Amino acid sequence: MDRKRRILSRFLSLPILTSLFCGCINTEHSDNVADVRITVGNTAMTTKAALPDEERISDITLMIFDSFGMLDKSIYLRGGQLTYNINLLKGATYSIYACINFGYQVRVKRLEDLSDLEYYMTYPDEYREGIPMTASLNDITIVKDCEIMLEAVRLMARISLKMD
Repeated sequence: MDRKRRILSRFLSLPILTSLFCGCINTEHSDNVADVRITVGNTAMTTKAALPDEERISDITLMIFDSFGMLDKSIYLRGGQLTYNINLLKGATYSIYACINFGYQVRVKRLEDLSDLEYYMTYPDEYREGIPMTASLNDITIVKDCEIMLEAVRLMARISLKMD
């Protein structure tokens, strides 16, 4: 009986000790991290289009580059999601780029790779999910928790011609 009691006490003491040691971990982020909310929008666009899908945003590849031009984080948003919350280092400088309505996640490793990116459109059904757009903001130094707004710019124009 004494042996069973010792074994039982060892098994019970293990979870108690584990909870004591693991319970001391701070789950809040440190003072050197800022909560940043990135919003992509096309509020500056005005159009006389008959088609409402010209301002539609169906997918976004959001890319955050560090001050050396290296990709820090890449996020692919679908389904009309226009905002993303992320933790970034305070005092660090970032450049944020977005490729909108490309239909796939853009994959680059460096900021300079974006200049080599080519997007071809030949048929109207290639932009039925929205006209391709980009957005960018360069050299942002994160000081505190903030919200960053990226304004989308179209990569093409759609012209409808009606002849009498």
